[in-house]
Amino acid sequence: MMLWAIVLFVIAVLTYLEDAGFISFLQNSEIPGVGVSFLSVALIMCALGVMVRLGHMNRLAEKEKLRARVRELEKKLEEQNSPAESKDVSREEK
Repeated sequence: MMLWAIVLFVIAVLTYLEDAGFISFLQNSEIPGVGVSFLSVALIMCALGVMVRLGHMNRLAEKEKLRARVRELEKKLEEQNSPAESKDVSREEK
């Protein structure tokens, strides 16, 4: 995730330097027919990648929380069932 942030920062700085006129070799680098610079498209794609990655990680975290809750509830259920089984066994022995 840190790599995405670094790439996004570098592209944003390059875009700023291009717009300010400090970088001359990228000033005429536009996508034909669209009129958008390559750096702008790269910036948008990196931001989209970060958002998709964050969404994916949030879903995984939510699933992991739910799995932990299921394990916890299964343990409680086992604990509740095990004393009842031992009582049934002791009644059968009498």
